[in-house]
Amino acid sequence: MHADHAMPDQPSWMLVRLALDTRAFHAIADGDRLVLLEHATTARYRDFLAMVFGFESVYEAAFAAAPRVHRELGRARAKSDRLAADLIALGLTEAQVASLPRCSAVPTFRTPAQAMGWLYAIERNTLLHGLLRRHLATVILEAIEHAGSYLAAYGDTPGARYRELGAALDKFGAIAGDIPRQLVTAASEAFRAQHAWCSASSARSSVAEDIALASHA
Repeated sequence: MHADHAMPDQPSWMLVRLALDTRAFHAIADGDRLVLLEHATTARYRDFLAMVFGFESVYEAAFAAAPRVHRELGRARAKSDRLAADLIALGLTEAQVASLPRCSAVPTFRTPAQAMGWLYAIERNTLLHGLLRRHLATVILEAIEHAGSYLAAYGDTPGARYRELGAALDKFGAIAGDIPRQLVTAASEAFRAQHAWCSASSARSSVAEDIALASHA
């Protein structure tokens, strides 16, 4: 199995708990990303990045504003700047990126456990990014070369970053007996919100049509 697919060799106890207790969401979350393997074009890739930007940029702002979280943990994993740069490389202006639809279902995080549970769900997506990047390089190479920084954020070793997250989650989960349950609840909330956003984005117009509508609003 390629390293990009592999789970950490010795996953943390909290990663194991989260993986087991949220497993019902994994195939759906993976499917929302792996749709890029089907009939990939530059336009579909751009729409995918816009969809992810509309969700992750809101999540990152919520994480940064959450109470009592390790803010550097979030900053080190923030990717909305990369998404914006990739979209600009694909022809959008900064103003057009700023006008893209944003997900309103991301909550204000009331507790650090809620923020950390969402972080797990978002970070789990990165385990597929190497596979996506390699496939897209075979069909839309120029787009990936100039606008592939989001998928390449963790290079060829996303498992290492995942293990780092596991260590942070283990430390956090050990604070109190109820924290693991709160993390699972928050991660489940994140998976549901992410899929709802992906489904709504797929049913909505393309990025080009969104921009045209915004310009006439």
